[in-house]
Amino acid sequence: MARFDWEIPHIQRETKIYSLLEGTGIAPRFLGHIREQGRVIGILLEKVMGRHAGIEDLQICCSALRRLHGLGISHGDCNRYNFIVGIDNRVTLVDFENSTVGVNKDAMESEIAKLNEELTEESGRGGGFMLAVGR
Repeated sequence: MARFDWEIPHIQRETKIYSLLEGTGIAPRFLGHIREQGRVIGILLEKVMGRHAGIEDLQICCSALRRLHGLGISHGDCNRYNFIVGIDNRVTLVDFENSTVGVNKDAMESEIAKLNEELTEESGRGGGFMLAVGR
């Protein structure tokens, strides 16, 4: 959701990437836009069941990232929370607001090279926020 006007271009970029990934199985299905006063302020995606990736998932995460790169797209934010591992060990990528189309091969290889570090990151960077609800 766009909280500020400057976030709207990020949503537009993310929408473009989801449209390019439609039917690939790499990302959740794009279901629609959330609008306010005629402008797009968010996106609605298919719910993906699974867990965030860890270092034990390095091989399958590399494979998923290479599939994305094979389409000429770099992710731009390969933190562990953007790799959802399903019970079938299928990896779904999310959060494409920093993605780029047509990036050079070196930039894509850099994402692969840093994946080991990203999957061992424990600071919570990229994990969003947790809502604590009392009973």
